[in-house]
Amino acid sequence: WVIRAEVGKKTFEHIRISLDIFFPDLRVRDLDNYLKLCTDAVKHSGVISDDSWRHVSWGHIDGYLDRDNPRMEVFIEPEKKEIKDDNSWK
Repeated sequence: WVIRAEVGKKTFEHIRISLDIFFPDLRVRDLDNYLKLCTDAVKHSGVISDDSWRHVSWGHIDGYLDRDNPRMEVFIEPEKKEIKDDNSWK
């Protein structure tokens, strides 16, 4: 996996993922469909143990046109996230 090669053997408790997607044409596409693909790939690579909200936050997801070099660039940043269990939602 390229993800594992780039990040190394570290596993993180929480990460922020941002995506830049470069499309080969101007067809309409739903960017949110790429979120699941990306989180599944990052989880499968072992960078995080779980792809739930407790371990993943989203930065940006943007689409661009690049007819000559379509690709998806994934940016993974380790992040601290404090989760309080104050039961305020009850």
